[in-house]
Amino acid sequence: MLSYPSILCPDCQSTDLDASLIENSSGGQDIDAFTCRACGMTWKAYESLRFPSAPDYRTAYTGAPELLDEELALMALPDGPAKPDASRLGRRSEHRIHLLRTAAYLDRKAHELALSGFLGGSLDQDVDQAKEEAARAAFELLKRDLEYMDVEGEVHAPYVPPAQPGWDYKEAVRAYVRQEYKAWREE
Repeated sequence: MLSYPSILCPDCQSTDLDASLIENSSGGQDIDAFTCRACGMTWKAYESLRFPSAPDYRTAYTGAPELLDEELALMALPDGPAKPDASRLGRRSEHRIHLLRTAAYLDRKAHELALSGFLGGSLDQDVDQAKEEAARAAFELLKRDLEYMDVEGEVHAPYVPPAQPGWDYKEAVRAYVRQEYKAWREE
């Protein structure tokens, strides 16, 4: 276990947590849930309780490609389609989809590293770096959506729109990615 776990209790922000483990399909163990020793709160590892309007990890990424498959698919793409001019935007803007897929991949990767780190499988600095990369990619998506939110069909924010106050910090903007990824997969 890490001496400074990167996972905080959503209620009291304590890092003094116990993890309930379950066996995974490869015979190893995964974290099923956390219980905070300070306040007693229990939550599932895939939940994002601090952002109840956004889908949790399981809901947002159901049906998503495995991380390795998505990483390979993103690597096969060019550095990203050029930013289109407003006259050529549409519901399936390649630029936005590239930003969204990249942000979602980095969000999932950071979450997996944080869970792995809690069990001692990842270093704190690797977890922190992954969270920073995920937040940067998420901010790029949010910035782009704010720029084009008035273009019909370009931004599909079914839960909370991009201009809503509260998306502008690291953990929240990653929740924005989950809501947008889920909406994109359901189109």
